Amino acid sequence: MMSAAPALPGSHLSANDAQAASEGAEACNNQRLRDLVEAMGVSPAVALTLFNRGLGASAHSESEWKALLASPATERFRPLDSRLLAHAEQAFARAARPPRRGIQA
Repeated sequence: MMSAAPALPGSHLSANDAQAASEGAEACNNQRLRDLVEAMGVSPAVALTLFNRGLGASAHSESEWKALLASPATERFRPLDSRLLAHAEQAFARAARPPRRGIQA
């Protein structure tokens, strides 16, 4: 039988409770990502292309992208790091801006 994880220093939460809270925050990150993709009004494939711009070697595969967009209740779900959520918000904001035009006289 497994024993409960010890409390974290300076906290009344056990390590298991802290991990669950962290996963809850990450699930919120995933929901925010799903909301951004929906608000963009583009397909998941186009959203992935926009998201991957600027990531270089850290670009995500289609499978990873689907895992980030999956429901937390599914086996496929993978939590989204806050830094990647911030990147997504910036990338989608850039894509939503109208293109710049030359100086008009």
